[in-house]
Amino acid sequence: MEQPDSPAAHILTANSLFGWECARTSVQMLYSIVTLADLNVGELQLLFAAAGLLSVLASVSFTLFLSSRCGSTVSSLAAALVFCVAPTVIAMTVPGPLSVWLCSILPASGTSIQASVLYAVTGFQFPSLGGLAVRTPYAMIAACAVEIPLFALLAVRAYCGHMAR
Repeated sequence: MEQPDSPAAHILTANSLFGWECARTSVQMLYSIVTLADLNVGELQLLFAAAGLLSVLASVSFTLFLSSRCGSTVSSLAAALVFCVAPTVIAMTVPGPLSVWLCSILPASGTSIQASVLYAVTGFQFPSLGGLAVRTPYAMIAACAVEIPLFALLAVRAYCGHMAR
C-alpha cells in the first residue's frame, strides 16, 4: 500500500537526517544576509507547509469551480492545468509589478516553481496598489484564504444550478 506524501513526513525526515538543531538556524544563513524574513529554518518549514496547504486547497476549490462551469471533463482538466502552470509562465514572461500581482493572486501561486511562498519570503517584492504596498507572501496567503471559500461556494452554487435544471 502506498503511503501519502505529507509535509509533516518531509519535515520530520529532513530534520531527523540533518539534525533538529538545524531547525534553529536563521534563514539569513541559508539564503542571503539581506533577507527580510525574521525566521529560522523550522519556522520557515512550518510557514511553507501551511502556505502550501492553503495553495493546494485554493487550487482544488478552483478546479471544482471549473468543473462545475465546463461542459466536459477534458475541458475542465485542461483549464485546471493551464491555471496550475500559469504562475510559473507569468513569472518568466510578464515584466514588472503586474507579474508580481498576478503570481500573488492565482490559486496555485503558493506552490509554483518560480513564484512560490519560499521565494516570496526570501525576496524583496512589495506589489503596490495605489498607496498600499503589501509584502508578497502576505498577499499570496491572503489570496488563498479568500479563494478557498469563494470558489467552493461558487462551485456549490453552480452544481445546485445544474441540479435544479
